[in-house]
Amino acid sequence: MLKFSFLLQGENLKSAKVQGRLKDLQGNAIGTFSDNPLLNSIIYYVEFPDGAIKQYATNTIAKNMYSQVDLDGCSQTILDGIIDYSKDGHAVTMANKYVITRTGTHCLRETTIGWKLLVRWKDGSEQWIPVKLMEESNPIEVAEFAKAHDIDNEPAFCWWVPYENVIG
Repeated sequence: MLKFSFLLQGENLKSAKVQGRLKDLQGNAIGTFSDNPLLNSIIYYVEFPDGAIKQYATNTIAKNMYSQVDLDGCSQTILDGIIDYSKDGHAVTMANKYVITRTGTHCLRETTIGWKLLVRWKDGSEQWIPVKLMEESNPIEVAEFAKAHDIDNEPAFCWWVPYENVIG
């Protein structure tokens, strides 16, 4: 059983334990295996201290773990939680969510410009951080925050949040 710390549950960071793989009716693991954990999408059940169970893909668990340690494997998580969001006039609007390619295909604009998240650090201080930085360092926390606040359909989130494999 693998234990990792500071996985977002609601708006709070909690430790969690991987309990087992999600399987289909034939007993096969759901997702695609890869020796590289960042490419492995097999789904696991993860249990939080309060007994809540959620499903996460291996690559999402790995990204979360890697974002919480330095090169020596020592914990460096200082994020306490994401508490608010804002967007300015540079953010892509819902009306401009798609770009039309030369062939006429509608594609989502892949940008987080104009969006910031208010984070609380472990020392109690708060700071506005661009979504781009938070998406790279704490993808699970940002994805769950976006879903919990019904902003995951906004242009800054809809092109990547569904692929974080946070289910439930």
